[in-house]
Amino acid sequence: MVKLFLDTNVLQDHLTLREGAKASSAIIKMIRERRFPGIIASFSIPTLWYLNRRVPESRRNLAIVTKDLVFAPLTSQMVKQVLLKPDFPDLEDELQYLAAKRAKCSHLITRNVEDFPVRDLRVMTPEGFLGSLH
Repeated sequence: MVKLFLDTNVLQDHLTLREGAKASSAIIKMIRERRFPGIIASFSIPTLWYLNRRVPESRRNLAIVTKDLVFAPLTSQMVKQVLLKPDFPDLEDELQYLAAKRAKCSHLITRNVEDFPVRDLRVMTPEGFLGSLH
């Protein structure tokens, strides 16, 4: 079963209509249509809020875009693991990965595939994932 974990940058694409927004928005639409379950890390919300806090209606926009997503929790065990025995150069990327694994996702959708040096999840760009459906 396909179960998608969306990295923070995929939601940021959609919220800001920046380059890549079309593919990211298409994936969010598929989740909304219940074609695939969609998961995000709970800690992505404060990050997205911070990045978009000066945009009018940003809180409402976040509520709308996350309405059909499931929030994967951040546990103290996950934080301790990345602080004491890191496997990734970037702490936030490793937390995203651990949240995806804990949620039993099949795919991690991100703009930064190279930041996830793993083999136990399919790590893909939004465009790569959409291309794999055809």
